[in-house]
Amino acid sequence: MTDPQPNHIPGPNGLPPVELRELKGWLLWRYEKRPGEAKPRKVPHYISGGRRHGKQGSPEDRAKLATFSEASTAAIAGGFDGVGLAMLPDWGLVALDVDQCMEIGGAPPAELLALICQSYAEISPSGTGIRAFFRGDLENSKSSRDAEHAYGVEVFSSSGFVTVTGNHCSVTTMLDLEDTIAPVSKALVDFCTSRFGPNRPQSVANDDFMTGHEPRIGLTDPQITEYLSDLDPGMGRDDWIRVGMAVHHETEGEGFDLWDDWSSDGHQYPGPEALQLQWGSFDRDRG
Repeated sequence: MTDPQPNHIPGPNGLPPVELRELKGWLLWRYEKRPGEAKPRKVPHYISGGRRHGKQGSPEDRAKLATFSEASTAAIAGGFDGVGLAMLPDWGLVALDVDQCMEIGGAPPAELLALICQSYAEISPSGTGIRAFFRGDLENSKSSRDAEHAYGVEVFSSSGFVTVTGNHCSVTTMLDLEDTIAPVSKALVDFCTSRFGPNRPQSVANDDFMTGHEPRIGLTDPQITEYLSDLDPGMGRDDWIRVGMAVHHETEGEGFDLWDDWSSDGHQYPGPEALQLQWGSFDRDRG
């Protein structure tokens, strides 16, 4: 087992998305070693003192949950190991928790990169796991590491709590996803189905926003390049993604170089490797 890493309170390594920080649903946590268990538990506490207890999401529970700022301050003052977010159904959020999927300082496997290249993802306190957040509902499920699966997977949608480190994954930084909570994708639903079984809620977003609505109009590559030249590659991320989707749609997935060449003139260009990850996500989530 990897020894827990110090200083898991967000700040030095980055912050979680604003959308998460604005929720009044934050807790403190600390490691607690229990007899007969090799791995210490991350036990949630209220900022007012004492472990979290009782019915989760009840009026009594909610009254004791804190803002992100309050929790961070209390964690530092009280010597806690970190902060975490209580997962409640009205948040409309999914937390994907993948355990022991990489070496410390390494990269997650391609299967996981394909899932987290559209939404905020961070490194877990152990340094060997990934936590990613999405908008939607995939219920609550857990699948442990075993002979068939190299890493454990857990999904939180309406109960429990998840630790939040603010230690951004490299792909999150490369693709400027530090403040992005994307909808649950078809790729994520398929992944969860393979791990937890077929009866999964189908809270899925279609990333090709023109599929089923706009036919391809048959533009040639030079025509697409001409149209792109009239657009500012330094535009906001949402519009930039929509341009990429449009090029992908019109070229049936064959126009990556057109989008990459145009994007390279933007001041936030993340490089071809990061763009290729994003481009691949357009194909995986097409209707």
